[in-house]
Amino acid sequence: MKRIINNDRGYALVLVLIISIVFTLVFLLFLAISSNTTKQNNVVESTFQSQSIAEMGASYFQHAMTNEIVARQNRIIQEVLTQREQDIKNRIINTDEYYINSVIGDIELELKKKVIPFLNTNITIHSNSQNHFEIDSINFPSEDKMLIINFISVGYDEAKRTEIGGTVTADFSDMIDPTFNNKPEETIITGNTIADPGTNLDICSTGTRADLSNKHCQINGDISYHQNDELRFSNSTYRVSGSLNVPNMNFPSSNSTLYIVGSLNGQNLNTMTDVKLHIGGSLYVSQFNGRIVDTVIEVAGSTTLHGNLDNLNNSTMYIGGSFTMATINQITNSTIYVGGAAQIYQGVNLGRNATICVNGDLSIGNINDNSGGTSKIYARTSNSRHQAVITGNAEFEAACLGGGSPTVNPDFSPPIEYEYDYSY
Repeated sequence: MKRIINNDRGYALVLVLIISIVFTLVFLLFLAISSNTTKQNNVVESTFQSQSIAEMGASYFQHAMTNEIVARQNRIIQEVLTQREQDIKNRIINTDEYYINSVIGDIELELKKKVIPFLNTNITIHSNSQNHFEIDSINFPSEDKMLIINFISVGYDEAKRTEIGGTVTADFSDMIDPTFNNKPEETIITGNTIADPGTNLDICSTGTRADLSNKHCQINGDISYHQNDELRFSNSTYRVSGSLNVPNMNFPSSNSTLYIVGSLNGQNLNTMTDVKLHIGGSLYVSQFNGRIVDTVIEVAGSTTLHGNLDNLNNSTMYIGGSFTMATINQITNSTIYVGGAAQIYQGVNLGRNATICVNGDLSIGNINDNSGGTSKIYARTSNSRHQAVITGNAEFEAACLGGGSPTVNPDFSPPIEYEYDYSY
């Protein structure tokens, strides 16, 4: 062996073997690097492919929702505005925001029930079942005047999976534009809906026990009744061409028209059911005892109640001038319109579907709102910060001056924005 190594041929053989081993190692090293690089490139390419597929899914869902919103918006907007006009006729006054959110709620409901369940949310790419996207986690977060749809698009490229969060936001805040409102010509209730029975009526009898039930008669000039006169009205038509002065009215009135050309002054007024009371001057009494049901009260001048208005139900009260009183104990399904300032110094208990409109400044005490948000108080200005009290000229005029049937800007279409979130 030593002879071989010492031989030149032996050295050459060893050198060849060493060079062969080195080249073999270098080749294997490059082969390993190339293989690793290929794997890395495949991973990167797969990640890029799955992300692109996820973006494709997000774009697909966003445009599908946009098309469905646009296809439904005009019909649903018109349906809601028609309902608003009917509400105004029924003395149900809500804000424009209420109806904007109603439109959003109706569109959302249709998307949930009529679109999303039938939408293909798992689509294969290039006929390869391993390359596809899925739309998942669709939800509708609540935000005032906005229709928002959140979702997750999942892209698959063979074994790689990528998620992208997406959002579709349709902004309906400019749906109802006050500059497109029809200008109202009168208030939601007026002081001239009770017809004057005229002067051809018989002359009423006066004196003690003035039972005017089932009578249709008139008083020329002023008239004053006394405590023992037991004034009664039932199925009556009663006209006074001057002013009426009454004591405590201890008996309820029903199914009657009381038309006072001048003012009404007195103490306590009792229960009224299906009564039409017109006062051409002012109303000055202690208080309304009992329930006022299915009744219309019109006062052309100011009104002062030293005490309470116990219960106003399914009735309207129009006051042309200022209004001063202590407490409205209960108001339900009713409307009070005040043409001037109002002072309700102790406060009001709001039942359902009640509206109070004050065309001036409102000073009010405690507000107990049991309406579940169905009752509102509108005033030009007010000292109250209660959520049931809505102030401002535009708000008052939209709600109280005939409703003003707001219309949609004819060019309106909700701007729709898209967002991606790659943090998933």
